Amino acid sequence: MFNDAFFLGERGQTGEFSKNKIRTIIDAVKPRQEQNGDVIYPELTERESEGLKAEISLIGEPIIRDKLYEMLYKCRYRKLDTREMKIRIYEEKIKRLKRGED
Repeated sequence: MFNDAFFLGERGQTGEFSKNKIRTIIDAVKPRQEQNGDVIYPELTERESEGLKAEISLIGEPIIRDKLYEMLYKCRYRKLDTREMKIRIYEEKIKRLKRGED
């Protein structure tokens, strides 16, 4: 019954749940733009960051999952200069690849 669209109506419960979960993650990691044009990523605690990382890992769509990881890493490394931030982001991607998460 769960997978049968007849029982779920026009809007599937699984799809709505996933969409809401992804929207919550996006809201937590999306940057804001300052009036001077600077893009500022939110500051997250280590606990918040690890919780979001665990939630992102459950997303099956690789393009969405990778973009959310990238946004999360930009929050995590927001105080570093651009070059160092890119290095850290690529290091995180390499770790995930080695663990077989991608």
